[in-house]
Amino acid sequence: MIKVLFVLPSGDTIYGSGRSVVQLARALGVKYDILVGRSLIQTINEEMLRKDFGCNLENIYSLWLPNSNFYYGKSNNIFIRLAAIHKYLMWVINKGRFKNIIQNNDYAVIHLNSLILAPWIR
Repeated sequence: MIKVLFVLPSGDTIYGSGRSVVQLARALGVKYDILVGRSLIQTINEEMLRKDFGCNLENIYSLWLPNSNFYYGKSNNIFIRLAAIHKYLMWVINKGRFKNIIQNNDYAVIHLNSLILAPWIR
């Protein structure tokens, strides 16, 4: 049986790419998991995600995900710079957990739902 992993930088499924991935996941008609990026300022609403994604959603994982540098730009805001450093360090710490998720599941496809997740493919 085919299984897909959708990776979302945030749990926002109302607008933009989040909404598109919900529509794609529902249209495929296969079982899938989602991996949602953690945030310093937002919590993940698992109940809402299960409602949005529908009955084919099996597992919801939450990890700190890497963001490429262009996402933050050349901001002078110290909070944004510190958040970027924090997010990167947490990704380094959690990279093993990500690898375990991939190894323990038989995903036919892994869909990265944002260009800011580009560090994953290195």
